[in-house]
Amino acid sequence: METRTKTFLLAACLAGFWISVVICWFAGPPFVWALTSLSPDACGGLSDAAIRAQAWQNMGAVGLACGFYGLPIAFLMLMSYFQTAKEPRPFPRAAVVLYLASIVTTAAISYGDAVGCGGNLRAFPAVVSFVLSAASVVLNVCLVAVSIFTARAYVMAPD
Repeated sequence: METRTKTFLLAACLAGFWISVVICWFAGPPFVWALTSLSPDACGGLSDAAIRAQAWQNMGAVGLACGFYGLPIAFLMLMSYFQTAKEPRPFPRAAVVLYLASIVTTAAISYGDAVGCGGNLRAFPAVVSFVLSAASVVLNVCLVAVSIFTARAYVMAPD
């Protein structure tokens, strides 16, 4: 592939990366939470089995949200393919691993929140919920930092 074409595609991937970081990672989570959480009013009068079934139905929306959340990672992988450096940077393996760990904790938290249904039922013990939430925060902060530094490395000239 010609260098000018690769440079253009790299710039397009970089623009897509930053737009998707802002939209998917900073503006998206409140909307995902609103779509996947059950209000206490919706839980009134439902049996435990019906609440758990509703929580599993929410997993489709969580899966879609996690795919949407992975858009910046897809742009990182494209940047690794289109990079123009004389010394190629490695594939963003750390970002992919952090993303996969993050979506697993996100799915577990979303299921627990949906089953929790306003305090009527517990999916996990309180300690497990706390550990999942803390792990999710740590994973997501690390994911954002690793992704931003990896994207920067793909477009900066080596020192």
